[in-house]
Amino acid sequence: MASVVIREYSPTSVEDAKKMEQLEKDCSNNSAFVQVHKVYQNGFHFKAQQFEGFHILYAEDTQTGQACGSVSTVIKTVKLDGKSTKVAYLFDVRVRKLNRRQGIAEKLSKAAEELCLKDGAVFMYLTVNGDNKIAYRLYEKTGFINASNREIVCSLLTTRVPLPLPLPAARVEKVSQDEAAHLVKSMYTDLDMAPTDVPSFLKHPRNIGTYVCRDKDSVAGVSLWHAQPLFDFDFDRVLIPTHWVSHSSLRVLGWGMLGMFLAFYLHFMYTLLCTGPLWQAVSALCVSGMAGYYLRKALRFLWRLSSAYAKRKLIVRQFAPFFSGPNGLALLQQVLAHTKNVCKAEGYLMVFFNVSPVDPIYPVCNGDKRFRTIQMIKSLREDVTALPFKSGSFFDPRDIA
Repeated sequence: MASVVIREYSPTSVEDAKKMEQLEKDCSNNSAFVQVHKVYQNGFHFKAQQFEGFHILYAEDTQTGQACGSVSTVIKTVKLDGKSTKVAYLFDVRVRKLNRRQGIAEKLSKAAEELCLKDGAVFMYLTVNGDNKIAYRLYEKTGFINASNREIVCSLLTTRVPLPLPLPAARVEKVSQDEAAHLVKSMYTDLDMAPTDVPSFLKHPRNIGTYVCRDKDSVAGVSLWHAQPLFDFDFDRVLIPTHWVSHSSLRVLGWGMLGMFLAFYLHFMYTLLCTGPLWQAVSALCVSGMAGYYLRKALRFLWRLSSAYAKRKLIVRQFAPFFSGPNGLALLQQVLAHTKNVCKAEGYLMVFFNVSPVDPIYPVCNGDKRFRTIQMIKSLREDVTALPFKSGSFFDPRDIA
């Protein structure tokens, strides 16, 4: 068991940056065929610096001097039970594989709680994947309770044609920041975890805009958040070490082998068509056609992915939905579909939307895939009790950027 000391990461320290970069490599989930790790071009504090305050801690092995675990926390002011409250958000808990099950994550979390309490935070919350039972039990053991069950609804924007609108005649418009702040603030006055300063939140550089649809006595809207990746992926191996590709002789060899494979395939198909039984030839053509169809779709998706990644337009988050009036829910469905088409036209690859299954808007939140997440909360003070969030609580798009 390693002997560790808890230190705070300094954004200006080159040594700390190197330790965190090595920790990221050690914590990456790699296989024998693919080895990849994250590279934080703007520093490990890039996400955390969006908030009022932050602490990034790492556990240093006293023998080797290497970082064997880290945790990040941020401070922000939100509404909880109708009151303005300072809360801490805990995220990016990572421990090196060799040092897991040694209590390092608990030590880091405890140290983070003490710092956040000194900063005035009353509660601490976090998000854990719904299928990560080990992490859930660990946080439950340290005092966290289930605050909200949520689903992340993902919609892929890979089709060529725009998505159909449920109400073709209904007009959706982008409103000004001032009008958006008024509408969102009026709808979120009593919701847990809503930011206390809505206007400044909607003027954040990553906020794309707010889109609204109106009827005679109904209104609905949603805002868009540019979830620019906070990191790049550095591939060390994809079947073969990636640095091999830099050698011109190996590239020529690879293209040569691909050409030989295609030549062999064409020769096989020609021989089968000329000399083989008819049913074998027809079967081979059908299989080749299906393989070509799915290969084309896969290549098209990879092309869209590489294009979106190069333009830093991978993900958009729909957040702060609101509706009122008898037709409000139908108008909200129209706005959600319209904004997906807006994101598609702008070149984004996918849209994420975070919603609670008990929220009234849940039935109109459609997507290609859903991921279950759990928000957990604990009190940092003995005189205050943590309670679950209300069903329509606000989801901060900065939490998962």
